[in-house]
Amino acid sequence: MKAALTLALIVLLSFSSAVSQTRDTWRSVRTNHLLIIGNADPENLRQVAAWLEFFHSAFARLVSRNVIDSSVPTTVIIFRDDASFTPFKPLYQGQPVDVAGYFLAGKDVNYIALSANLRNREPYGTAFHEYVHVHLRNTVPGAPLWLHEGLAELYGSLQFSGNDALLGIPLPYFQFLHEPDFLPLKTLFSITFSSPHYNEQDKTGTFYGESWALVHYLMLGDRDRQEQFRRFLQLVSRGDDPSKAIENAYGMSLPVLEDDFKAYVHRGNFSAQRISNVDAQNYASYTAMQRSSLTEGEVNYYLGDLLLHQRRYTEAKVYLTRSTKLAPDFAPAHYQLALLDFITNQDLDEAVALAERAHKLAPSNNEYSVLLEQLKLKRGDPAAATEAQQSLKNAVSSGTVQTGSSSVLLGDGGSVAINDGRSIDRSASLPTVDEVLKKYTEAVGGSAAINGIKSRVVKGTVDVVGVSRGGTFETYLLAPNKALSVIQAHPIGTIRVGYNGRVGWEQTSGGVRILKGAELASLQSDADFYSILNLKNLSAKTSLQGKSKIGYRDVYVVDLQQGNTPAYRVYLDANTYLPVRMNGTQMQGNVSVPVEIYFDDWREIDGIKFPYTLTISYHKLTLALTAKEIQNNVPVDAKLFERPL
Repeated sequence: MKAALTLALIVLLSFSSAVSQTRDTWRSVRTNHLLIIGNADPENLRQVAAWLEFFHSAFARLVSRNVIDSSVPTTVIIFRDDASFTPFKPLYQGQPVDVAGYFLAGKDVNYIALSANLRNREPYGTAFHEYVHVHLRNTVPGAPLWLHEGLAELYGSLQFSGNDALLGIPLPYFQFLHEPDFLPLKTLFSITFSSPHYNEQDKTGTFYGESWALVHYLMLGDRDRQEQFRRFLQLVSRGDDPSKAIENAYGMSLPVLEDDFKAYVHRGNFSAQRISNVDAQNYASYTAMQRSSLTEGEVNYYLGDLLLHQRRYTEAKVYLTRSTKLAPDFAPAHYQLALLDFITNQDLDEAVALAERAHKLAPSNNEYSVLLEQLKLKRGDPAAATEAQQSLKNAVSSGTVQTGSSSVLLGDGGSVAINDGRSIDRSASLPTVDEVLKKYTEAVGGSAAINGIKSRVVKGTVDVVGVSRGGTFETYLLAPNKALSVIQAHPIGTIRVGYNGRVGWEQTSGGVRILKGAELASLQSDADFYSILNLKNLSAKTSLQGKSKIGYRDVYVVDLQQGNTPAYRVYLDANTYLPVRMNGTQMQGNVSVPVEIYFDDWREIDGIKFPYTLTISYHKLTLALTAKEIQNNVPVDAKLFERPL
């Protein structure tokens, strides 16, 4: 990792972005395979999205087979804490089940729901666990519950180290894997969603622990096991009884296998398998994500739909009714509320009106028209009977509607246009570039507040998405032009980059290197403490290219060029005039490498707005930085910026 990326932290922390949102604000992140929504912090949403996209692509290699994309869309709901998550947890005997997350399959949409605040457990592991259920449902239909949960626990604990992955690291289930808690395999195989061992807190540890241990044994207990395990999955996926499938795949009777499994558990040698050359870069990058704010009507729709898929119809109707009132032009809410009435066979007149409204708002949606005709049939409208029967026949024959009790639960899947700022509209009336930059300076805090700061110290954490988590960074700035940035993260190692006003340098495990040429020029520009106020002076050329859209935001597109270096492009929110994204290049030795930065979670400190989260995509790596501490006008020793001897 070269100096430019590390020093990008310095220039980045001089920028600001969108207005801070309240804890109750709901946002969405849409990727190639997922829609992620939540009232958690925006960085949590994006990091979970990035890790799940990476997991989606890596999972195929890890199981040595193609992963079939789900035939229906998957929505992930991330609640900010357990208190906001609890009302939407599954119920057992009328009470919420104590879970960190869950997967809910549907014919129209799959749901993953989890809490971002999991005490000692990161949301990534829970997200991996639940996402395994999505893949398993498509690749091994009919898989029993123990296999679902055992595989989910195994892959949910997946750890990445560089381009290697560790599969099957020991989990703290040993207390549940001894007599008399140990369940006979026939008992384990008989556990279902309604069983006490799946729902009661004093029994779930035994079920999850033994399911994990059995999958570990079947898959990793011997060198030849992976091929046998794949054979077992094939037999189950074609409909064989799991007990018979195990006996056929492993060539031993179930009692013999059970004795061998108990001996395996007793030895306690749950060794992890290292899988080499898992390319952490083959996942959809942040440029393939569309970020949006959700309206209150949309939020109530998703929460109501989640409850509807749990068959909690009374509660679901409250949320869906609220959604139709808050968002009268939001067709999906009218459709789902009409569908709920259809399922419960209540308020059919209301249901017909709702379905007619949905059909009017989206006349090309065949699902809406099918539901409308079904409702008319159910209500006993003779005039609609013949036409409805023909519509249903056509829909079923075309594959639009599946036969069965939930035949019209199809949802709104399909391709989604990504608003990524690349399409620029130059036709509208635009302000001058000077007017835009002036409003940008005012939005950040204004000249007086900026000039009142003489030093700054920033400390935080850094995740290398798809590679490692829990690194650290520190940035020290001293007016007018001294800067030091230190980053520690795998696989980067520890890098220090500094500029003392005259000399720029980089220190790595290989020694100290003096920066020259384009690298030094970039470093000098980045180290300018008052660069926000000096954009016009620092830039040989500034231009307003037009307007565009990034996610839900309308943005102004501004190009800034310094000297003979390539221009970098800043996207300023057209309402707040605060940066949303920056695209440019940084020098890596003698090579110019593209870099893209997103800005979020901005907070005001000493009258100036600062980003607390940054997402940097640079040379096939994506770094997610979270500032934990920003201090202005604190003592900074000038010796920090001198070249190490």
